[in-house]
Amino acid sequence: MEVLLGTAGLDATFQEPFGEVITCVHCKGPTRIAFVAAETFIVAESQKDPVYVCDLHPNEKSRGGAYWVHDAMATAVYLCEKCCGATAVYNQA
Repeated sequence: MEVLLGTAGLDATFQEPFGEVITCVHCKGPTRIAFVAAETFIVAESQKDPVYVCDLHPNEKSRGGAYWVHDAMATAVYLCEKCCGATAVYNQA
């Protein structure tokens, strides 16, 4: 996992670049990028195989369970200028 502060992380995505400012999910105010956490394909020396967020829980919606991500992901976290609430947006490889 790689964490990039501010606008340095806008392109650390598996799809379109993250926006610098988006709408707050709590109060609809403007939120500014805080950081992006992007899963990388680098395996730590202490691990035999890579571990990703998608490995934490099963994606069982087809069997009546809950949705879960199915691939490596990048997550952008934003903080609101009005309420200081956090909004996160993610995408998958």
